[in-house]
Amino acid sequence: MTLPPAPGTPPPAITLPLSDQIPPNNHWADEMNDKVLAYNQTREFSDIWGELTTTCDLLLRRVSQLSEGDLYDPAGIASLIGQPVAPLIHGIYEHYEEHAHEFERLMA
Repeated sequence: MTLPPAPGTPPPAITLPLSDQIPPNNHWADEMNDKVLAYNQTREFSDIWGELTTTCDLLLRRVSQLSEGDLYDPAGIASLIGQPVAPLIHGIYEHYEEHAHEFERLMA
């Protein structure tokens, strides 16, 4: 699941691996973590880190463009993506924090 591009902005020209496999339910994070781990186990860490950094930059840029209405209006972006936006944004940050220690260990 991704946020739609900002109005008047083309979608980013990236294809996220496994994005077509996100389960359509509210408890998809653990299932996707397992899929992402399996997908990345044979890949070079530098490639994974580069993709993560690019994705984080794009996400931060997009989130910084959200208005208060985008975050809280149930008839706005939330209706497009099928869930409230504010908890999603908070969840993205919290999910990164859950794994930050692993990233730090791998970077050392």
